[in-house]
Amino acid sequence: VVGKLRLHSDEDAEIRQALELKLGFSNEHSDESYVGLSEQDFASRPYYRYRGAQMDQLQTRHTQTALTHLVDFTGGLKVTTSAYYNYFWRNWYKLNDVCIGDQKGEKRSIEEILADPETNARYIDILTGATDRLGEALMLRANQRSYHSRGIQTKVEYRLPFLSSYLQLEAGARYHTDLEDRFQHDDSYSIEGGKMSLFRAGQPGSQSNRITTAHAFASYLLGKWSRAGWTITAGLRLEDVELYKRDYTTKDPRRTGHLRIEGRNHATALLPSLGINYRILRPLSIFAGIHQGFAPPSVMTYYQQKPEKSINLEAGIRLTTEDLKVEAIGYYNDYSNMLGSDLAAAGGQGTLDQFTVGAARVQGLEFLASWQPLPKSWGVRLPLQVSYTLTDTEMKNEFYSSAWGEVFAGDELPYIFRHAANAQLGLEYKWLEANLSVRYNSDMRTAPGQGRIAKAHLIPSHTIIDASLKARLNRHLTLTLNAVNLANKVYLVSRHPSGLRPGHPFGIYGGVRINL
Repeated sequence: VVGKLRLHSDEDAEIRQALELKLGFSNEHSDESYVGLSEQDFASRPYYRYRGAQMDQLQTRHTQTALTHLVDFTGGLKVTTSAYYNYFWRNWYKLNDVCIGDQKGEKRSIEEILADPETNARYIDILTGATDRLGEALMLRANQRSYHSRGIQTKVEYRLPFLSSYLQLEAGARYHTDLEDRFQHDDSYSIEGGKMSLFRAGQPGSQSNRITTAHAFASYLLGKWSRAGWTITAGLRLEDVELYKRDYTTKDPRRTGHLRIEGRNHATALLPSLGINYRILRPLSIFAGIHQGFAPPSVMTYYQQKPEKSINLEAGIRLTTEDLKVEAIGYYNDYSNMLGSDLAAAGGQGTLDQFTVGAARVQGLEFLASWQPLPKSWGVRLPLQVSYTLTDTEMKNEFYSSAWGEVFAGDELPYIFRHAANAQLGLEYKWLEANLSVRYNSDMRTAPGQGRIAKAHLIPSHTIIDASLKARLNRHLTLTLNAVNLANKVYLVSRHPSGLRPGHPFGIYGGVRINL
């Protein structure tokens, strides 16, 4: 639920002002799991769910508040100021490990089990419910976290004469602070006749018990000037981030502080950017840009991690007419220090700690073309659109991480399609709109590597057909209908966090929009 309340002055006021309050709330309860399928089960029953994942569920609560004030002075000066607060809580209660006995070492993660089902046959039998175990059999983690973020930001816009044209200036500043609170525990379940029951409840805070906070200040200055077909845009941004982590450890769930481990990190960056656009003809222009990239580091206990830095280049050509739009862009991103995250969803341990990838390169091409072949006088529109993206990646040094394992220079980044294409055909007539789209993704690797992709790390290429229909019955009522995966094609989208996962099967979604 989202609501807005807006108060504003008259449009003809000498100084126009507006005040807007935005309030939002959302709630989610999804029976979603981290458990995928083995290769064999995916081939025979791709939408099956193991009985050991029957208790897995995700619950979230999210509230947001924002107050925005706009003042528009005469003479081209405009000031926008916002204050905001967001709260997000989630608990992903999900299967983490399977036990076959009471001895140490007889517990294995679902990732290990599904990576080698033959070796872990006894664990698989408990996971699938084929074997009963009345003691501690299935370990579920209450992956509970809460997030708070708040801040205030302002933006000033001003337009003034400059060298026989106009210079548009924009300046802004923001102070932001946020907090992540991780307070997790494990519960153990037994399984009998395919049904799970609680065996032993865990103590809250016994698996992860830490708070990480950040205080950040950002400011920027942006200028845009146009004359005789040239448009030059230049910017400069300052980022300053202070990070602080308090790990109370799993031995101090009450957070008395007597075992607290602290960590700090700080990053400051000055980030320039420059973009140039030249209009060769009225419908044809070329453009280029260079920007410095930045991402803040995380807080590590034993060393000071450096922020992510990159130099990003792009150049392209754009043709725009009333019925035709074509755009082609080449880009090159040179990372002097790339960062990755230890995500369970990407095969890691789920600590969320960042790790240093080091030097890396990402380059590619993007192409987009849209065309309206029929004249407006016909009353029928037949929009056509095609797009294509080529992405080439390379890591330039060796390193090891728990998420990616051993990585070598020349390896490609995981979970990035090298080729992705989309084609869409539409039909628009009076109150009716229909669209048919075809999307293609090439083979993709799920672990760093080079050359031919090993089967154990392969997401095969796939082509999916979707369709949509929109009917505006009158100015108050609109009906929508969307069909996903018309051919009901079974295709693989991920091998992480644990096991194989299918894409969306054939589905139909309908909606109603009412404008009062």
